[in-house]
Amino acid sequence: MNRLVTLFICILVLFASTDRAAACTSAVVPGVSTLSGRTILWKHRDTGASSNFIDKVEATDSTMAFIGLFNGGDTRRAEVWVGMNTAGFAVMNTAVYNLSPNSPGCRDREGVVMRRALEVCRTVEDFDSLLRSLPQPRGIHATFGVTDAEGNTAYFETDDSRTFFYPMGEKAWDIRTNFALAGSTAQRKGVERYRTAKGIITEKRRYTPDFFLRGLSRCFFDSSKGLDLLKEQTLTTPDDGRLIPRRSSTASVVIEGPDGAGGMPRMFVALGFPPAAEIFEVTFDDIPADVRPDSSGLAPAWRRADALSRDLFFTKEGRRYFNLVNLRRLLSEEK
Repeated sequence: MNRLVTLFICILVLFASTDRAAACTSAVVPGVSTLSGRTILWKHRDTGASSNFIDKVEATDSTMAFIGLFNGGDTRRAEVWVGMNTAGFAVMNTAVYNLSPNSPGCRDREGVVMRRALEVCRTVEDFDSLLRSLPQPRGIHATFGVTDAEGNTAYFETDDSRTFFYPMGEKAWDIRTNFALAGSTAQRKGVERYRTAKGIITEKRRYTPDFFLRGLSRCFFDSSKGLDLLKEQTLTTPDDGRLIPRRSSTASVVIEGPDGAGGMPRMFVALGFPPAAEIFEVTFDDIPADVRPDSSGLAPAWRRADALSRDLFFTKEGRRYFNLVNLRRLLSEEK
């Protein structure tokens, strides 16, 4: 039976859009470290899926309602890349490249697993149980960040068969990019972005959604050089994965957990290349039309950010670069 279930899910994934070019930068912050007292999950998304949107999936007799970030064109809402449900549970992921590789026949199931988690999980413990109950090979190769209505926060590093659990405990925050702490040190990816995020987050004591959305997701600090490129006279710099924003960055999302007094979780989302994107608050009572797909299947907010971002990059001799002059102008105009 487990083999049949695994085969069925893998077939579903073949027909769903995936995050194969995923990278991402993320943070998990407990309520004791935030200005609002709510837990925070932050995901700066890098993916080969150029467009995304926010939408709500209604509850059924056996599942909870949830709000999630979906790839453009995902008409079945089959894969969720960060989301929250009505029980106050929230989940996100970053790709991992230094754990055991997936089995070739079943892979890229992270979005399917997160959708299922939002349907049925209420607590961090529920998510742990879900991961361990999945038929193997699980087809996942990711770090999952989670929070719940009880204020629990944690990371789970996972591959086809193993789960490494990192509860927040006494930590003020935790960060992941694209390597697992439990994995090989020789195959780590996203190290520069990890160092940048760690260096900046260490300077603060209390965190807000704006710190992540307008701070880290628009940060052009290069940890390999120790320079903030937006404060230098540099005209261009390669888009080679060292910086948190990349051409593949298509959204930045912060989820704040429930307030502990019966309030629901809430989401703050920037669709499109984050330095060019507007920020919207999303709740179960109000999902702005700008972040939902219109008749063309695209979110208006994503479309506007995409148009703005076209002047922020150029390609020369097959290599992609940031236009730092235009980036400085755009960000200064917003201020």
